[in-house]
Amino acid sequence: ISKAGVVTERKANFRASAAAMKTINAALGSGDFDVAITQATIIVDWARVMPDYFPENSDMGDTKARPDIWTDFDDFKIRASANEKAALKLISTAKTGDASATIGALKQLGGTCKSCHENFKY
Repeated sequence: ISKAGVVTERKANFRASAAAMKTINAALGSGDFDVAITQATIIVDWARVMPDYFPENSDMGDTKARPDIWTDFDDFKIRASANEKAALKLISTAKTGDASATIGALKQLGGTCKSCHENFKY
């Protein structure tokens, strides 16, 4: 991760994650569990490395990251981990083919996004 481009890179990853959420929602609407699994994997991969994209002094420039990320980095890492776990849960639930349970897992995943945004994003 280049220090100079870290804000740009993390914003691109967050956009990809948001797009994955929309695609999962649409896929579950049509019963396409394979697409939901593939897209949830994008979220897992991002959540796993997300804290690495918030090095010290990367709170400058075109970012909506709150300083709280760096003052409470352990909590930020816990929330990134919760996002990863929720995406993994969505994958395992989607593999069962249970639409209702998978939609529930998607809602839980969305809750982890919202929780982090409420605490760490302007």
